[in-house]
Amino acid sequence: MTRTRFVAESDGQAIGMASVGDTGSGRAGSVTSFWVHPRARGKGVGDALLLATVETARAAGYDELLLWVVEDNAHAQKLYDRHGFTRTGATQLVRPGDDRLEYEMSRTL
Repeated sequence: MTRTRFVAESDGQAIGMASVGDTGSGRAGSVTSFWVHPRARGKGVGDALLLATVETARAAGYDELLLWVVEDNAHAQKLYDRHGFTRTGATQLVRPGDDRLEYEMSRTL
């Protein structure tokens, strides 16, 4: 599967996006570049984007969908929890020089 990007728009402006593609394992998909504009949060945009990634990964035949969430992003964690994602136990630094952690989350498809 190639990477597929979804963009949510309102009045011609991007208000959210998400990408889904292969992890390289052949059995798991990966959600990346997930973002919802602050003015669009709490309005179902994140739910719609996440459901689109889930359905795309399922249609591609993946058994699992993975993503990473920054430790202090409670809104995103709640969104992912609502859609059946759970922490795998894996963590990593957000980027070199940034002490924040990211948690890996997964969902069986």
